[in-house]
Amino acid sequence: MKKKLIAALLTAVMIITFMPTLTLTAGAITSESALQEAINAAPDNKATTIEITKSFSYSEIIIPANKNITIKSSGDKYTLKNGCITVETGGKLTLQNIIIDGDKNNSPSLIWVQGTLDIKSGTIIQNSSGRGVYVIGGSFTMSGGEIKNNVNGVSVWNGGTFNMTNGKINNNSDGVFVNTDGKFTMNDGTIKDNKEAGVVLNDRTFDMSGGIISNNGFGVGAHSGTFKMTGGAIKNNIVGGVHINKFRLERRNY
Repeated sequence: MKKKLIAALLTAVMIITFMPTLTLTAGAITSESALQEAINAAPDNKATTIEITKSFSYSEIIIPANKNITIKSSGDKYTLKNGCITVETGGKLTLQNIIIDGDKNNSPSLIWVQGTLDIKSGTIIQNSSGRGVYVIGGSFTMSGGEIKNNVNGVSVWNGGTFNMTNGKINNNSDGVFVNTDGKFTMNDGTIKDNKEAGVVLNDRTFDMSGGIISNNGFGVGAHSGTFKMTGGAIKNNIVGGVHINKFRLERRNY
Protein backbone atom coordinates (compact mmCIF):
# COMPACT_ATOMS: atom_id res chain seq x y z
CA MET A 1 0.00 0.00 0.00
CA LYS A 2 2.81 2.38 0.95
CA LYS A 3 4.67 1.62 -2.29
CA LYS A 4 1.52 2.30 -4.33
CA LEU A 5 1.04 5.67 -2.60
CA ILE A 6 4.63 6.69 -3.23
CA ALA A 7 4.33 5.62 -6.87
CA ALA A 8 1.14 7.69 -7.28
CA LEU A 9 2.76 10.77 -5.76
CA LEU A 10 5.81 10.41 -8.01
CA THR A 11 3.54 10.11 -11.06
CA ALA A 12 1.64 13.29 -10.08
CA VAL A 13 4.88 15.21 -9.57
CA MET A 14 6.18 14.08 -12.98
CA ILE A 15 2.93 15.10 -14.72
CA ILE A 16 3.01 18.59 -13.18
CA THR A 17 6.75 18.99 -13.79
CA PHE A 18 6.66 18.06 -17.48
CA MET A 19 3.41 19.78 -18.46
CA PRO A 20 4.25 22.62 -20.90
CA THR A 21 1.77 24.88 -19.12
CA LEU A 22 -0.23 24.73 -15.94
CA THR A 23 -3.47 26.66 -16.35
CA LEU A 24 -5.11 27.68 -13.11
CA THR A 25 -8.36 29.58 -12.58
CA ALA A 26 -8.45 31.85 -9.56
CA GLY A 27 -11.53 32.40 -7.44
CA ALA A 28 -13.92 35.35 -7.68
CA ILE A 29 -12.10 38.50 -8.78
CA THR A 30 -14.14 41.63 -8.09
CA SER A 31 -11.53 44.27 -7.17
CA GLU A 32 -8.08 45.62 -8.02
CA SER A 33 -6.53 44.16 -4.86
CA ALA A 34 -7.98 40.70 -5.53
CA LEU A 35 -6.69 40.75 -9.10
CA GLN A 36 -3.18 41.84 -8.12
CA GLU A 37 -3.06 39.23 -5.34
CA ALA A 38 -4.04 36.51 -7.81
CA ILE A 39 -1.33 37.65 -10.24
CA ASN A 40 1.34 37.73 -7.54
CA ALA A 41 0.32 34.28 -6.27
CA ALA A 42 0.53 32.66 -9.72
CA PRO A 43 3.43 30.19 -10.11
CA ASP A 44 6.38 31.54 -12.06
CA ASN A 45 6.61 30.56 -15.72
CA LYS A 46 3.30 28.65 -15.70
CA ALA A 47 0.26 29.81 -17.65
CA THR A 48 -2.37 31.05 -15.20
CA THR A 49 -5.90 32.07 -16.17
CA ILE A 50 -7.66 34.60 -13.96
CA GLU A 51 -11.36 35.12 -14.54
CA ILE A 52 -12.92 38.51 -13.76
CA THR A 53 -16.38 38.10 -12.23
CA LYS A 54 -17.40 41.78 -12.00
CA SER A 55 -16.61 45.14 -13.63
CA PHE A 56 -14.52 47.48 -11.45
CA SER A 57 -12.26 50.53 -11.51
CA TYR A 58 -8.57 50.24 -10.72
CA SER A 59 -5.44 52.36 -10.50
CA GLU A 60 -2.56 50.15 -11.64
CA ILE A 61 -2.15 46.44 -12.30
CA ILE A 62 1.38 45.04 -12.70
CA ILE A 63 2.37 41.82 -14.46
CA PRO A 64 5.81 41.07 -12.97
CA ALA A 65 8.69 39.23 -14.63
CA ASN A 66 8.24 35.45 -14.91
CA LYS A 67 4.43 35.64 -14.67
CA ASN A 68 2.36 34.28 -17.57
CA ILE A 69 -1.16 35.59 -16.98
CA THR A 70 -4.38 35.40 -18.96
CA ILE A 71 -7.14 37.76 -17.82
CA LYS A 72 -10.63 37.10 -19.18
CA SER A 73 -14.24 37.62 -18.23
CA SER A 74 -16.19 34.84 -16.61
CA GLY A 75 -19.44 34.62 -18.55
CA ASP A 76 -20.50 38.18 -19.42
CA LYS A 77 -17.93 40.62 -20.78
CA TYR A 78 -16.71 42.76 -17.87
CA THR A 79 -14.84 46.09 -17.83
CA LEU A 80 -11.67 47.21 -16.06
CA LYS A 81 -11.84 51.00 -15.96
CA ASN A 82 -9.73 54.11 -15.33
CA GLY A 83 -6.32 52.55 -14.71
CA CYS A 84 -3.07 51.39 -16.30
CA ILE A 85 -1.76 47.86 -16.80
CA THR A 86 2.04 47.46 -16.88
CA VAL A 87 3.61 44.32 -18.32
CA GLU A 88 7.16 44.30 -16.98
CA THR A 89 10.17 42.90 -18.82
CA GLY A 90 9.97 39.11 -18.70
CA GLY A 91 6.23 39.13 -17.92
CA LYS A 92 3.46 37.99 -20.28
CA LEU A 93 -0.19 39.06 -20.39
CA THR A 94 -2.99 37.67 -22.56
CA LEU A 95 -6.35 39.46 -22.69
CA GLN A 96 -9.51 37.74 -23.91
CA ASN A 97 -13.19 38.72 -23.85
CA ILE A 98 -12.68 41.77 -21.62
CA ILE A 99 -12.90 45.57 -21.92
CA ILE A 100 -10.05 47.87 -20.84
CA ASP A 101 -11.59 51.35 -20.68
CA GLY A 102 -9.71 54.58 -19.95
CA ASP A 103 -12.93 56.55 -19.65
CA LYS A 104 -11.00 59.54 -21.11
CA ASN A 105 -9.44 60.21 -17.70
CA ASN A 106 -6.13 61.64 -19.02
CA SER A 107 -4.21 58.39 -18.56
CA PRO A 108 -1.21 58.49 -20.94
CA SER A 109 -1.48 54.77 -21.78
CA LEU A 110 -3.93 52.02 -20.88
CA ILE A 111 -1.36 49.22 -21.29
CA TRP A 112 2.44 49.63 -21.05
CA VAL A 113 4.30 46.72 -22.66
CA GLN A 114 7.90 46.07 -21.70
CA GLY A 115 7.34 42.31 -21.73
CA THR A 116 4.84 40.42 -23.92
CA LEU A 117 1.19 41.22 -24.62
CA ASP A 118 -1.29 39.11 -26.60
CA ILE A 119 -4.80 40.37 -27.38
CA LYS A 120 -7.36 37.82 -28.47
CA SER A 121 -11.00 37.83 -29.59
CA GLY A 122 -13.56 39.72 -27.57
CA THR A 123 -11.06 42.20 -26.11
CA ILE A 124 -11.72 45.94 -26.43
CA ILE A 125 -9.17 48.62 -25.51
CA GLN A 126 -10.77 52.03 -25.63
CA ASN A 127 -11.13 55.63 -24.49
CA SER A 128 -7.57 56.57 -23.58
CA SER A 129 -6.70 60.26 -23.77
CA GLY A 130 -3.24 59.05 -24.88
CA ARG A 131 -2.26 55.59 -26.12
CA GLY A 132 -4.35 52.46 -26.03
CA VAL A 133 -1.27 50.21 -26.06
CA TYR A 134 2.27 51.57 -25.58
CA VAL A 135 4.91 49.03 -26.65
CA ILE A 136 8.19 50.28 -25.24
CA GLY A 137 10.85 47.67 -25.91
CA GLY A 138 8.38 44.80 -25.56
CA SER A 139 6.38 42.59 -27.92
CA PHE A 140 2.67 42.88 -28.78
CA THR A 141 0.63 40.41 -30.83
CA MET A 142 -2.96 41.21 -31.80
CA SER A 143 -4.87 38.17 -33.08
CA GLY A 144 -8.34 39.58 -32.42
CA GLY A 145 -10.29 42.20 -30.56
CA GLU A 146 -10.56 45.94 -31.12
CA ILE A 147 -8.58 49.08 -30.21
CA LYS A 148 -10.68 52.21 -30.57
CA ASN A 149 -11.39 55.78 -29.48
CA ASN A 150 -7.86 56.61 -28.28
CA VAL A 151 -5.43 59.31 -29.42
CA ASN A 152 -2.99 56.63 -30.58
CA GLY A 153 -4.37 53.14 -30.90
CA VAL A 154 -0.90 51.56 -30.63
CA SER A 155 2.50 53.27 -30.17
CA VAL A 156 5.67 51.23 -30.77
CA TRP A 157 8.96 52.61 -29.39
CA ASN A 158 12.47 51.69 -28.24
CA GLY A 159 12.91 48.47 -30.19
CA GLY A 160 9.37 47.26 -29.53
CA THR A 161 7.52 45.04 -32.00
CA PHE A 162 3.85 44.86 -32.95
CA ASN A 163 2.52 41.90 -34.94
CA MET A 164 -1.09 42.22 -36.12
CA THR A 165 -2.64 38.98 -37.39
CA ASN A 166 -6.30 39.94 -36.97
CA GLY A 167 -8.58 42.38 -35.16
CA LYS A 168 -9.54 46.02 -35.67
CA ILE A 169 -7.86 49.35 -34.94
CA ASN A 170 -10.40 52.06 -35.60
CA ASN A 171 -11.73 55.49 -34.67
CA ASN A 172 -8.51 56.71 -33.05
CA SER A 173 -6.64 59.87 -34.02
CA ASP A 174 -3.75 57.74 -35.36
CA GLY A 175 -4.15 53.97 -35.62
CA VAL A 176 -0.52 52.86 -35.20
CA PHE A 177 2.49 55.10 -34.52
CA VAL A 178 5.94 53.52 -35.00
CA ASN A 179 9.05 55.35 -33.77
CA THR A 180 12.52 54.88 -32.21
CA ASP A 181 13.58 51.46 -33.54
CA GLY A 182 10.04 50.08 -33.43
CA LYS A 183 8.72 47.56 -35.96
CA PHE A 184 5.15 46.88 -37.10
CA THR A 185 4.15 43.77 -39.07
CA MET A 186 0.61 43.50 -40.44
CA ASN A 187 -0.49 40.08 -41.70
CA ASP A 188 -4.26 40.55 -41.45
CA GLY A 189 -6.93 42.63 -39.73
CA THR A 190 -8.24 46.12 -40.45
CA ILE A 191 -7.04 49.64 -39.64
CA LYS A 192 -9.81 52.04 -40.57
CA ASP A 193 -11.73 55.19 -39.75
CA ASN A 194 -8.82 56.76 -37.87
CA LYS A 195 -9.09 60.54 -38.03
CA GLU A 196 -5.56 61.42 -39.13
CA ALA A 197 -3.63 58.30 -40.16
CA GLY A 198 -3.90 54.56 -40.28
CA VAL A 199 -0.15 54.09 -39.74
CA VAL A 200 2.50 56.72 -38.97
CA LEU A 201 6.03 55.52 -39.63
CA ASN A 202 8.80 57.81 -38.37
CA ASP A 203 12.20 56.48 -39.52
CA ARG A 204 11.17 52.92 -38.66
CA THR A 205 9.92 49.67 -40.24
CA PHE A 206 6.49 48.56 -41.41
CA ASP A 207 5.97 45.24 -43.25
CA MET A 208 2.50 44.64 -44.67
CA SER A 209 1.62 41.24 -46.14
CA GLY A 210 -2.15 41.27 -45.57
CA GLY A 211 -5.07 43.15 -44.06
CA ILE A 212 -6.82 46.36 -45.05
CA ILE A 213 -5.99 50.00 -44.29
CA SER A 214 -8.97 52.12 -45.32
CA ASN A 215 -11.08 55.20 -44.68
CA ASN A 216 -8.46 56.99 -42.59
CA GLY A 217 -7.24 60.56 -43.02
CA PHE A 218 -4.39 59.00 -44.96
CA GLY A 219 -3.38 55.35 -45.12
CA VAL A 220 0.35 55.28 -44.31
CA GLY A 221 2.50 58.28 -43.48
CA ALA A 222 6.20 57.51 -43.92
CA HIS A 223 9.30 59.62 -43.28
CA SER A 224 12.72 58.05 -44.04
CA GLY A 225 11.57 54.65 -42.77
CA THR A 226 11.15 51.33 -44.53
CA PHE A 227 7.68 50.35 -45.75
CA LYS A 228 7.44 46.98 -47.48
CA MET A 229 4.07 45.92 -48.89
CA THR A 230 3.70 42.41 -50.33
CA GLY A 231 -0.04 41.94 -49.80
CA GLY A 232 -3.21 43.44 -48.39
CA ALA A 233 -4.90 46.64 -49.51
CA ILE A 234 -4.64 50.39 -48.85
CA LYS A 235 -7.78 52.03 -50.16
CA ASN A 236 -10.39 54.75 -49.80
CA ASN A 237 -8.31 56.98 -47.51
CA ILE A 238 -9.27 60.65 -47.58
CA VAL A 239 -5.89 62.32 -48.20
CA GLY A 240 -4.22 59.43 -49.97
CA GLY A 241 -2.86 55.92 -49.64
CA VAL A 242 0.82 56.56 -48.80
CA HIS A 243 1.63 60.11 -47.76
CA ILE A 244 5.01 61.75 -47.02
CA ASN A 245 4.97 64.90 -44.92
CA LYS A 246 8.07 65.59 -42.82
CA PHE A 247 6.50 68.25 -40.59
CA ARG A 248 3.48 66.18 -39.66
CA LEU A 249 5.46 63.07 -38.84
CA GLU A 250 7.99 64.91 -36.70
CA ARG A 251 5.41 66.78 -34.70
CA ARG A 252 3.28 63.77 -33.69
CA ASN A 253 5.66 62.08 -31.25
CA TYR A 254 3.25 60.39 -28.84
